[in-house]
This record gives sequence, structure tokens and C-alpha cells, in this order.
Amino acid sequence: MYTFHRSIRNEKFLVNCLSYFCWGVGILSLSLFTQYSMETFIYSASKHYYSTLSGDDVSPYDIAHYNSAAFICCLFLFDFLRKKSQIRFNIIGIIFFSVSIILSVSRSFAIAYLLSVLSWLIFSKGITVKIKRIFFGVACGFLILFFALKINSGVLEARWVGETLAQMNELNTRALTAGREYIWEVGYELFLQKPILGHGANQFSSQFLELEGIPKGAHNQFMKYVVEFGLLGLIIFIFMLLVLFINLLLNKNHKGVAMAAFTSLLCACSFHGFYREKGYWFIIGLMFSTNLMNNIYQNYFMTGSKRIK
Repeated sequence: MYTFHRSIRNEKFLVNCLSYFCWGVGILSLSLFTQYSMETFIYSASKHYYSTLSGDDVSPYDIAHYNSAAFICCLFLFDFLRKKSQIRFNIIGIIFFSVSIILSVSRSFAIAYLLSVLSWLIFSKGITVKIKRIFFGVACGFLILFFALKINSGVLEARWVGETLAQMNELNTRALTAGREYIWEVGYELFLQKPILGHGANQFSSQFLELEGIPKGAHNQFMKYVVEFGLLGLIIFIFMLLVLFINLLLNKNHKGVAMAAFTSLLCACSFHGFYREKGYWFIIGLMFSTNLMNNIYQNYFMTGSKRIK
């Protein structure tokens, strides 16, 4: 993050970083798409949601994570691209990454995706821009649903209608949260044992093993910090997120995409590990870089100097 914050000094270099990241994620995802048949990307309905890309190959959650980060990058590029050909490629990227997120059938990343789009629309600058982006979002939404259903309608129906709605109707929160509710209940018990300073760094899994007989990850960074570092560690972590939020909120030229990235990162903290989401940290680093660029331009115009320090 610090490297991006200090090194990206011009808009062209920033656009190249975003573009290379999107192309990299897109090519890797497309290679997986072509490696397996359309019916088994990413899940196979005939095998009852068994992922042909998980296990020894690649986790579908990694697919969802990196495609989510690339999707945010595409939103970021909207603020920079001017050529029609580049804008068209960017729209194709948005649709492709969105379809990949949906096909991963990850409920947590689907929630993060929807909330990030909502944040992008709410914090976009100007009423006219908001209206244009709403129409753009609706149009892309229809295309995204069309392609997702065309590729693998069976598993999407089984996952969202057959499984998710059934769990909601039965109020089966443990199944709905994929076992996270059970982990968080045990995590709360571990927190009560040492509420101030916690059990120590990287002790969640071992303490869970000692209490329950099986090792488990926290699947929630807030829970991980409060168990390992107590209330003190949790307060420091929340303070860090608050500083990050304020910094991104002050990003006047790119506030919409900045808040979209922060929303996705916050959802990732709530359902997954904090350090696993490398793609989001890449984007957050770029956000700091845009603030640095804004400060440089403001200092330039305020001082009237031709030299940019």
C-alpha cells in the first residue's frame, strides 16, 4: 500500500496498474472457463454444487474474491477512460467479472457485490452522474443475469432457490451462514475467557481445537481480533478501518468507487479472513494514490508553482 501511495504520481501509470490487474484476473478466469465445460463452471448442478475448480485446483471463493476486486477496478477505470474503445472493453470486463462472481455461488461475495454497486451509485458525484449510472447498472444487470443463467442456470436455481430460500424459510441460520454461526458462538466463549488482551496472535484455531476438538478459522476478522487480542485489539482494528473510511470519504474525485471498494472490504472482513483479500488491498493502495495525486494537484494550483514536489 505504501509503495502505491508513494510511487503512483500520474494518472497514466494509475490506469495501467488498474488495467493490468483486470487483464490478469480476466485471462486467468477465462482460462479456467475454457478448461472446463460450460456446465461445470464454476459449480456443477448435476453433482449437487460440487465445485470442479475447488480442492487441488483453485477455490471458487478465490475466483469470487479476485473477480470482485477486478470488478471494483473496472468501476475505478470509469473515472479515467475517455476513448470509446476502452470504455467498451471496460463494460465487457464489468459484465464478465460480475457473471463470474454470480457463478461462484458465494453468498457472501454476492452480498458484497450488490452492496458495492449500491455504494458506487449513492456516493457518485452529481445527480446527473447518478441517474446515468443507475440506467447503466440496470442495463448491465439484465445482461449479467442473462449470461449467468445461460451458462449454468441449474446450479443457480439449486443454490439460490432450492437451498437459500429453504434455509431462510426454516430460519436455519447455521446452514444459511455455512457454519459461521457455530464458529462465532464458540469464538464468543473464547473471548469471554480473556476479554481484555485475548489469547495471543494466531491462537484462534488452536484455542478452538482445544475447546471443540476441531480446528476452525474465525471467518470474521472482528471475531478473530477480539479473541486473539481482546477488546484492545478490536478497538485498534476498528480505529484503523475508521481512518481508512475517512480517508476514502475525502477522495472527492473518486468517492463513489472508493466507497464501493471499502464496502467490499468490510463485507470481506465480516465473512472471511482479512489478510486473504489481497485484491482489495491492491485497490485500497490505489485509492490512497488518488488522494496523493489530488493533494499534488491542489498544492500545484494553490502555490502557482510549476514544480510539483
